[in-house]
Amino acid sequence: MTVKVDGLKELVRHLEKTGVQVADLKAAFGGIAKEAQSLAVGFAPRRSGKLAASIRGSTAKNYATVTAGGSRVPYAAPINYGWQKRNIAGAGFMQKADAAIRPHVLRDLVTAVDRLLREQDLS
Repeated sequence: MTVKVDGLKELVRHLEKTGVQVADLKAAFGGIAKEAQSLAVGFAPRRSGKLAASIRGSTAKNYATVTAGGSRVPYAAPINYGWQKRNIAGAGFMQKADAAIRPHVLRDLVTAVDRLLREQDLS
């Protein structure tokens, strides 16, 4: 059987239709989120350390995200993106983390999906 998939959400949907337990992919996304979080923390500028401490990753069965800021760190977005009116240049720490992890994320996901398919005797 051949299935053409154009995106990750579609891949997860097709895997679920075949009976694969895609919750196992959550671990792969967890690893990706953890690595991206670690990179973003490393790239974040530091004064008090609150900004770096506010960076966190989250996962689901079909995505990983990394966010920064919150009610105690409302300045995360202006520090990352800049604020022209206040002459704040953007540090771009989230973009730097994304650029650093991007080259191998797809390879890691393909490896995780292949492993999952082998475990389910579908490869």
